[in-house]
Amino acid sequence: MGNPDPTDFINLETHRIPFKQSPMDLGQWAGAFRSWPNETPGWKEWYHRLAKSKRVQWDELKIGQCIDLSLSQMEKNEPLVISASYFWSDTLNAFLFGHGPVTPTLADVLMLTGLDISSPDTHFDYLIKPTHRLETKGIGRSKGYISKNMRTGTISEREHTAFLMMWLEKHFFCARAVGPSSNTQALAEALSLGSAIPLGKHLLGSAYHMMHQISVKLSKGEPIGNPGGPWWFTTLWLNLYMSKVSQQQIETKTFPNIESEENPTIRRRCTSFGEAASAFPGCQFTATRTAEYFRCFYNGFSEETISWYPYQTVAPIFELPVCYDSSSHTFDGDLMDILIKPGILPANFFSGKGFPHL
Repeated sequence: MGNPDPTDFINLETHRIPFKQSPMDLGQWAGAFRSWPNETPGWKEWYHRLAKSKRVQWDELKIGQCIDLSLSQMEKNEPLVISASYFWSDTLNAFLFGHGPVTPTLADVLMLTGLDISSPDTHFDYLIKPTHRLETKGIGRSKGYISKNMRTGTISEREHTAFLMMWLEKHFFCARAVGPSSNTQALAEALSLGSAIPLGKHLLGSAYHMMHQISVKLSKGEPIGNPGGPWWFTTLWLNLYMSKVSQQQIETKTFPNIESEENPTIRRRCTSFGEAASAFPGCQFTATRTAEYFRCFYNGFSEETISWYPYQTVAPIFELPVCYDSSSHTFDGDLMDILIKPGILPANFFSGKGFPHL
């Protein structure tokens, strides 16, 4: 069976991460965050219109908690994710920090977003020709897309599909196009019709694929460009993972009161780790701040600030996701088997190339 101790393998792999392969040049990062999911004018109003009749369906499909995060007003922390990227290992799909390898997992996806990770996934069903004709070109980008597809009166399956397509494209996968596209329309139609889809696996696969693209560019000393991808999820995970280092108290964080249409500026207590992590303060890019984060990752965290499993708290803090018992720190049913068993993740499936990548 070989040597079960992975120490030597990890040590060898450490010499292949980006900052060991090429000199660091922060100029490579120009424009890398163009796909960050900033809120579009009209999105909040469209959310409120759809949520009145579709909230139950969203929760049944386990996408409601993640759709809520699209209204989080989450701030970018460019120095944090830039510095962490130099420690990414393509071989291990993990960050090799000074204190050891760490990585986002399906457990993190579940705890931060509440997304489905257990339903069967039939990838090629999402390549069928869509039913509705949704215009995405020459309409004024995302703001124009909302104006064209947001209706009054009864919500049709077409409008629901249009809403979900924008959520998937702009707030979930965060495509390079930085505007409306039909790449996710078949998936949006399936969700609007009530199909159970393991979007949690798609999210994690997309995050790994994004980090792969970035690590390759960094190792070659090439400009990052705009890779697209769920920077927001990587930031959520890093925020929570570093909460003790940054001295952020997750139990005191607040979230926009998205349930209120009358006074949307009011904030409420957070109901999940994802909502709390989205409320961490951001940071604009500076070389000094990036160097500080880099040194932190390079030297490793102290024993007092390492959070190997930040969801295990002395007392329950949040009520979501409902599949997690915060008193016993256990998951419902067969979820634990799914979380710990090896598996294949879909990656870059909705890139518009017409075929899946697994």
